[in-house]
Amino acid sequence: MPHKFGKSVRNLKTLSCNILIILASMVFSLKAIAGPNFIQRFNLDKVIIITTTGARWAATGASADTSLGTMLVPADWNSSKNSMECIGGGGAGKTNGGNGGGGGGGGAYARRSNISLTPGETLTYTIGAGGTGNGGDSSIIRSTGTVTLVLAKGGLGGGTGATSGAGGTTAASSGDITSIFAGGNGGAATGSVGVGGGGAGGPGGAGGAGGAGAANGGAGGGGNGGGTAGATSTNAGAIGGNNSMGTGSGPTASPGTLGGGGGGSPQAPPNYAGNGGRGIDIISKLSNSGSDVTGSGGGGGGGGRDAGGGNGALYGGGGGGAGRDAAAVSRLGGTGAAGVCVIRYKPL
Repeated sequence: MPHKFGKSVRNLKTLSCNILIILASMVFSLKAIAGPNFIQRFNLDKVIIITTTGARWAATGASADTSLGTMLVPADWNSSKNSMECIGGGGAGKTNGGNGGGGGGGGAYARRSNISLTPGETLTYTIGAGGTGNGGDSSIIRSTGTVTLVLAKGGLGGGTGATSGAGGTTAASSGDITSIFAGGNGGAATGSVGVGGGGAGGPGGAGGAGGAGAANGGAGGGGNGGGTAGATSTNAGAIGGNNSMGTGSGPTASPGTLGGGGGGSPQAPPNYAGNGGRGIDIISKLSNSGSDVTGSGGGGGGGGRDAGGGNGALYGGGGGGAGRDAAAVSRLGGTGAAGVCVIRYKPL
């Protein structure tokens, strides 16, 4: 009996150790997904998400606006435990012309922490639009004294041929100096192919650059903040860049996932480019039917000959450039994705 009891105790200890290892692995994975500010992110209880349609409370979806573009500092605001972070809009990929189109640049990321504000005072915000040209800037401004609290620069749209769209820059953004990251540059086209859009900057670092053109297939889109560049084009297309965790790359002619870049289109059918993957590196999930998921987006893949570019992903991903069409049919560059801002605080 003592022998069996001792064996049972040893088995229980082994099981306990295994459970602790599993739990530690889960925490490590969550930390990698949520970015470098994991502890702060999960201790701050209230979150406001601001998009081009307005400001709303996360988890419930209730409006936080007084009118579109303005909101009040909450009554339970805590000036010592808060953060504001923004991503600029992504630039669009170039529609095809005499040559392939350049990729659009990804929006920059900026963050500021522990901002002293008075409950009830007015904040104004602007969210950078994506679309078919340059990406707009995203910012939150204190109305009293017109002080910019945080600003993330939008990416530029791609041009024809070797003219790529630059990612949103750190110099034109505003936040804590160690928490500003540039958007990835769009790829530069050569010959008749479109190239990848740049990924948006994020809490994990600068966005990955779009892949460059070198053959008749499209190049890959860049991964999101802290990720990798899209692959250079081949006749068979190209894969997108990975996200900051080293995953999410879109295969040839396929979309990226979780902030990965979209795959470039091959020369032969199916000759279409993949869209970038939506990011989750700011908010992976709260509730509100999954609409709270927020992060830096991957860039769209480039179009090969006779193919359009892939769209940049929410938020701030740059669009892929379109390839030249042999029959002079217009092929559209991928659209840049809109920006976003997120406010978090521990209520008093």
